[in-house]
Amino acid sequence: MKKHFTGFLALLTALLLAVPVFAGCGSAQVPADTAVVFEGEVIPEDVAKLYVYTTQLDVEKENEWMVMLYYGDYEKFWAAEFGDGTYAEQGRQLGISRLIQTKTLLSYAKQKKITLEDADEAKLVATYEKFKEDHSASIKKAGVSDELVRQFLRDNALANKVFLSIVSSIDTSFSDEENTKNRRKSGEGISVYAKASYKESDEEDAKTIEVSEEDQEKARKEAMEDIFARMKAGEDLSDIVTDYRDNRKDLTVGNLGSISASPENARQEDATDYTSYSQRFWEMSSDEYASFEITNSAELVNGYLLHCINDDDPELRKQAEAEMLELRKQDTFTAFYPGLAKKHGKYHVYETITDNIKIEEPLYGGQAQPAGN
Repeated sequence: MKKHFTGFLALLTALLLAVPVFAGCGSAQVPADTAVVFEGEVIPEDVAKLYVYTTQLDVEKENEWMVMLYYGDYEKFWAAEFGDGTYAEQGRQLGISRLIQTKTLLSYAKQKKITLEDADEAKLVATYEKFKEDHSASIKKAGVSDELVRQFLRDNALANKVFLSIVSSIDTSFSDEENTKNRRKSGEGISVYAKASYKESDEEDAKTIEVSEEDQEKARKEAMEDIFARMKAGEDLSDIVTDYRDNRKDLTVGNLGSISASPENARQEDATDYTSYSQRFWEMSSDEYASFEITNSAELVNGYLLHCINDDDPELRKQAEAEMLELRKQDTFTAFYPGLAKKHGKYHVYETITDNIKIEEPLYGGQAQPAGN
């Protein structure tokens, strides 16, 4: 399970570069609640808490479905072992890393005379209340004042401005090969599965009907033929699925929703069968329909009915291009930051304070029910 989260550190912020944080220069005597001293600036525990708990909430929001799928709930996820510790310990270190990196970028901003302009300040005012609402759990957990929240937003806004200045020189053009990679197809689809058994009604003592493989195949193919015709006639897919769910207990008919495919979905050249509907979908052209079946590794047969709406969707292409540009920014920043940290990254972390910042109960209010419920 752990392998699915090894990249979660990179999901949190465009500014984040995971660097060792429990190191740095020593420091003179400081107040008892000091968490970090950065280039002479004393950073108290409550500020460090704000960074750690906003990080925790970010992780929970970004990874909700995966946490629920592999761990069942956030408590189990944070307590799970990862590397030399737990995810909770990694999350705390990541929060302190964000703090150190933000301060490093602010030091660079001072050197380069990069400041927030009136338009930037106006954006901060506009986003302050939304940030407080979205991160209310983090702010409450950290126990910080409105003044500290405003300073947190201002520091991160300026750090982001520095980040953008560092990556401003990236190439924004795309080669023919990259244009090919960024192509995306969009469409819709329905899946059909014939049950091996089902209950005659929703009553608890309803009779169970066993279905032979021959009858399963017959039911599946008849349904696929009917659905295919209704799709081509322009009927809404949700209406088709609802009709089958209400009237056919021997079938499981699902709406695949808005589907897409990229060159990564293409079958291997020597492949003779499809292993996913995305492979077939990638081969389709605009306004083309396809009806086919796939037998999975458990020898279960699923039917698929697909409609390709656009075989080069402009909006999806824009998204792919934006993702490619973001990767270029990250690569540029990752190469630049180590040198920056050597010049502007003198700090000391007081582990006796930061180790007491615990990630335990979840902060994300949208938490799904634990597995098995």
